[in-house]
Amino acid sequence: ASNPAYYPVLNKIALLLRDYEKISVKVAAYTDAQGCEDRNLALTRARARRIANYLWEKGVDARVLYSVGYGSSMPIANNATSQG
Repeated sequence: ASNPAYYPVLNKIALLLRDYEKISVKVAAYTDAQGCEDRNLALTRARARRIANYLWEKGVDARVLYSVGYGSSMPIANNATSQG
């Protein structure tokens, strides 16, 4: 959540999630297949953790949040380029 352009969307998500006490929220992050997989994995874990922390700061119960970074695994499109 280091890009302020995403704050309005994350704020809306936080408002919605605060109304649900008995849910579990997975915050997941991904990268393309470019670069070192270990670095990509660490990068996505840090991204997901920052978003989960932001939601927590906005009042979402930390007990329902968990974050995970997948690096370049599990792509939903061609992962050979950043455009994919």
